[in-house]
Amino acid sequence: MTSGAVTASEQVVHDFLQVFVSGDFEGAAAHLSDDVVWRMNAVDLIPREPTFVGKPAVVNELFALVGVAFDPATFKVEYKRTIAAGNDVVATWELSAKTADGRDYKNAYCVIFTVTDGVVSHVEEYLDSGYAKRVLFA
Repeated sequence: MTSGAVTASEQVVHDFLQVFVSGDFEGAAAHLSDDVVWRMNAVDLIPREPTFVGKPAVVNELFALVGVAFDPATFKVEYKRTIAAGNDVVATWELSAKTADGRDYKNAYCVIFTVTDGVVSHVEEYLDSGYAKRVLFA
Protein backbone atom coordinates (compact mmCIF):
# COMPACT_ATOMS: atom_id res chain seq x y z
CA MET A 1 0.00 0.00 0.00
CA THR A 2 2.79 2.43 0.76
CA SER A 3 6.40 2.84 -0.17
CA GLY A 4 9.10 3.41 2.41
CA ALA A 5 8.90 2.82 6.13
CA VAL A 6 5.55 1.79 7.54
CA THR A 7 4.50 3.34 10.86
CA ALA A 8 3.09 1.24 13.70
CA SER A 9 -0.36 2.73 13.05
CA GLU A 10 -0.14 1.90 9.34
CA GLN A 11 0.81 -1.69 10.21
CA VAL A 12 -2.27 -2.06 12.42
CA VAL A 13 -4.47 -0.78 9.58
CA HIS A 14 -2.74 -3.03 7.02
CA ASP A 15 -3.23 -6.05 9.29
CA PHE A 16 -6.91 -5.20 9.86
CA LEU A 17 -7.60 -4.72 6.14
CA GLN A 18 -5.81 -7.91 5.15
CA VAL A 19 -7.98 -9.97 7.47
CA PHE A 20 -11.18 -8.05 6.68
CA VAL A 21 -10.93 -8.41 2.89
CA SER A 22 -10.32 -12.14 3.32
CA GLY A 23 -13.89 -12.30 4.65
CA ASP A 24 -12.74 -13.20 8.18
CA PHE A 25 -14.88 -10.64 9.99
CA GLU A 26 -14.36 -12.19 13.42
CA GLY A 27 -10.60 -12.11 12.85
CA ALA A 28 -10.87 -8.48 11.75
CA ALA A 29 -12.70 -7.69 14.99
CA ALA A 30 -9.57 -8.62 16.93
CA HIS A 31 -7.96 -5.48 15.44
CA LEU A 32 -10.71 -3.21 16.83
CA SER A 33 -10.93 -1.62 20.27
CA ASP A 34 -13.88 -2.64 22.42
CA ASP A 35 -15.23 0.93 22.19
CA VAL A 36 -14.52 1.47 18.49
CA VAL A 37 -16.64 4.04 16.67
CA TRP A 38 -17.24 3.41 12.94
CA ARG A 39 -18.98 6.17 10.99
CA MET A 40 -20.15 5.56 7.46
CA ASN A 41 -20.49 8.91 5.73
CA ALA A 42 -23.28 7.48 3.64
CA VAL A 43 -26.49 8.55 5.32
CA ASP A 44 -28.79 7.23 2.59
CA LEU A 45 -27.07 3.86 2.13
CA ILE A 46 -28.29 1.81 5.06
CA PRO A 47 -31.63 1.81 6.88
CA ARG A 48 -30.23 3.05 10.21
CA GLU A 49 -28.13 5.81 11.69
CA PRO A 50 -24.71 5.31 10.07
CA THR A 51 -22.58 5.36 13.23
CA PHE A 52 -21.75 2.05 14.90
CA VAL A 53 -20.49 2.33 18.49
CA GLY A 54 -18.66 -0.54 20.15
CA LYS A 55 -17.18 -3.74 18.76
CA PRO A 56 -20.44 -5.73 19.04
CA ALA A 57 -22.31 -3.15 16.91
CA VAL A 58 -19.56 -3.06 14.28
CA VAL A 59 -19.34 -6.85 14.06
CA ASN A 60 -22.99 -7.83 14.51
CA GLU A 61 -24.54 -5.02 12.47
CA LEU A 62 -22.03 -3.50 10.02
CA PHE A 63 -19.88 -6.54 9.23
CA ALA A 64 -23.01 -8.72 9.11
CA LEU A 65 -24.51 -6.32 6.56
CA VAL A 66 -21.34 -6.58 4.45
CA GLY A 67 -21.54 -10.37 4.64
CA VAL A 68 -25.17 -10.34 3.46
CA ALA A 69 -24.75 -7.71 0.71
CA PHE A 70 -21.60 -9.23 -0.84
CA ASP A 71 -20.04 -12.56 -1.59
CA PRO A 72 -16.90 -11.94 0.53
CA ALA A 73 -15.03 -14.67 -1.37
CA THR A 74 -15.06 -12.38 -4.41
CA PHE A 75 -13.47 -9.34 -2.71
CA LYS A 76 -10.64 -7.89 -4.77
CA VAL A 77 -8.97 -4.80 -3.37
CA GLU A 78 -6.62 -2.52 -5.23
CA TYR A 79 -4.87 -0.39 -2.66
CA LYS A 80 -4.02 3.11 -3.84
CA ARG A 81 -2.18 4.73 -0.95
CA THR A 82 -1.94 5.32 2.76
CA ILE A 83 -0.91 8.46 4.54
CA ALA A 84 -0.06 8.37 8.23
CA ALA A 85 0.22 11.19 10.75
CA GLY A 86 0.66 10.07 14.32
CA ASN A 87 -2.17 7.71 15.23
CA ASP A 88 -4.22 8.58 12.13
CA VAL A 89 -4.01 6.66 8.87
CA VAL A 90 -5.84 7.57 5.66
CA ALA A 91 -6.18 4.62 3.30
CA THR A 92 -7.65 4.63 -0.18
CA TRP A 93 -8.59 1.60 -2.25
CA GLU A 94 -10.93 0.32 -4.91
CA LEU A 95 -13.11 -2.65 -4.02
CA SER A 96 -14.39 -5.01 -6.69
CA ALA A 97 -16.72 -7.81 -5.70
CA LYS A 98 -19.87 -9.71 -6.57
CA THR A 99 -23.01 -8.84 -4.70
CA ALA A 100 -24.85 -11.61 -2.91
CA ASP A 101 -27.15 -11.88 -5.94
CA GLY A 102 -24.26 -12.01 -8.42
CA ARG A 103 -24.06 -8.41 -9.70
CA ASP A 104 -20.72 -6.69 -10.24
CA TYR A 105 -19.72 -4.04 -7.70
CA LYS A 106 -16.78 -1.65 -8.00
CA ASN A 107 -16.39 1.37 -5.74
CA ALA A 108 -13.63 3.64 -4.45
CA TYR A 109 -13.14 4.10 -0.72
CA CYS A 110 -11.31 6.65 1.39
CA VAL A 111 -11.17 5.67 5.03
CA ILE A 112 -9.61 7.46 7.97
CA PHE A 113 -8.51 5.17 10.79
CA THR A 114 -7.39 6.19 14.27
CA VAL A 115 -5.20 3.68 16.08
CA THR A 116 -5.04 3.68 19.88
CA ASP A 117 -3.00 1.23 21.95
CA GLY A 118 -2.33 -0.98 18.92
CA VAL A 119 -5.93 -1.37 17.72
CA VAL A 120 -8.32 0.59 15.51
CA SER A 121 -10.41 2.88 17.73
CA HIS A 122 -12.17 5.13 15.22
CA VAL A 123 -13.12 4.83 11.53
CA GLU A 124 -14.54 7.43 9.13
CA GLU A 125 -15.57 5.73 5.87
CA TYR A 126 -16.26 7.58 2.60
CA LEU A 127 -17.58 5.98 -0.60
CA ASP A 128 -19.98 6.66 -3.44
CA SER A 129 -23.06 5.76 -1.44
CA GLY A 130 -25.49 6.49 -4.29
CA TYR A 131 -23.74 3.90 -6.47
CA ALA A 132 -23.54 1.42 -3.60
CA LYS A 133 -27.24 1.79 -2.84
CA ARG A 134 -28.20 1.27 -6.51
CA VAL A 135 -26.09 -1.86 -6.85
CA LEU A 136 -26.56 -3.41 -3.42
CA PHE A 137 -30.11 -2.57 -2.49
CA ALA A 138 -31.99 -1.93 -5.74
